[in-house]
Amino acid sequence: MSILFAVVLLLCAYRIAGTREADFSRVQSSFRLMSTVDRIYFHFLEAETCVARQPGDPAYQRQMAQLYAKLRTDLDELGRLVNDRPDQASGYRSLELLITKRRNSLLKDATSNYQRGMPVSNDGPPVLSTILTPYTARVRGITERMKNEEYRLLQADAGGDAGTHTLFYYLGLPAGLGLVALILLTSGLLLAEGRESRNREQKLQELNFNKDKFFSIVSHDLRGPAANMLKLSEFLMEETTPEDRKIITGHLYSSAQGLHKLLENLLGWARLQMGRVEVNPVPVNLYQAVQESIAQAALQASGKNIVVRNAVAPEATARVDEQMCAAVLRNLLQNAVKFTHPGGSVVVEARPAGTAVALLVSDTGVGMPAEVVNRLFHLGTHFSSRGTANESGSGLGLILCRELVEKNNGVLSVTSQPGKGTTFTVTLPTA
Repeated sequence: MSILFAVVLLLCAYRIAGTREADFSRVQSSFRLMSTVDRIYFHFLEAETCVARQPGDPAYQRQMAQLYAKLRTDLDELGRLVNDRPDQASGYRSLELLITKRRNSLLKDATSNYQRGMPVSNDGPPVLSTILTPYTARVRGITERMKNEEYRLLQADAGGDAGTHTLFYYLGLPAGLGLVALILLTSGLLLAEGRESRNREQKLQELNFNKDKFFSIVSHDLRGPAANMLKLSEFLMEETTPEDRKIITGHLYSSAQGLHKLLENLLGWARLQMGRVEVNPVPVNLYQAVQESIAQAALQASGKNIVVRNAVAPEATARVDEQMCAAVLRNLLQNAVKFTHPGGSVVVEARPAGTAVALLVSDTGVGMPAEVVNRLFHLGTHFSSRGTANESGSGLGLILCRELVEKNNGVLSVTSQPGKGTTFTVTLPTA
């Protein structure tokens, strides 16, 4: 249906354009003809009234030749214009015969008078002055008739085509607007489809890239702790002193702890990607949530003599999923302890942020430059670095934190300066 409508609109537009073009060509041809006729009369009148020269001066003959050369050019132009116009061809032939006859007569009289030493002027030989008016009048009469005929034809065309032109004009305006609207609509649909296709392709590429990166993290970060545990187990099977066994057991526990944390983060992130995590927001006391997370990080902090302080007000609350909130706090605190020098400190505090609450986890650790901060939350630019006590990590914890916070309609941001520490800010809805 749309194609048929477009074809009809195009035909109407073509017909209107053709009609207008034909009208313009006809009017243009008529005005060219009338202009040429006026020019013939002007040049003929100039030839008839040219200034006489003194006896013995041949300039008169040269001037007459130049004027009639112009008339010849005008006549040739008129001949081309009336070539397919029988109604005007007779006028052209009359002008050509009359002007040719007058030219021959003037040149003959001028030659005769020059030979006799008589002045050649309109006031001189009677033969010139007596026939000046009749020739001029005849040329004027022919040119006026030709112009009047053109005016009559133009008026007839205008009257005969007025109804048709009006009909096509009023049909053409909505037809043209409709065609433009159809083209714009089609173009918009094609552009929208193209954008949607590109978005789908981009999302598929991102999913495929994230999948490859996920398996790369799994293969790299699981292999290290597993290999360490295997090697340490082999040492325990050998004959060792109690002191060596104690050291090996400590390393074994550390590797198992890191492996457990990595598995938790990997499984949590995988569940988020598969959409199997349901968010159940409830009022959560932030002070209690922070206390529980500090208790879980206490062993790691005491090993580096780091003070972790809860500066959150006892009444501070947020409306979030309780398990997700705990996972975020646990990851942020463990990350802060990891990158804080022995003897440093980590502080957690809460501040009002309009209709939300901002939870800040600040440390006195190594800090990060801006280029590292910009890559923290992107799986595609995943990287991990060692802690101040050579602790390992996958870097997946912060990515998981950001997704968990966003699932709870919150925002996770970070500010950091190399050598001066880092602050992670979690902005959450209030209860």
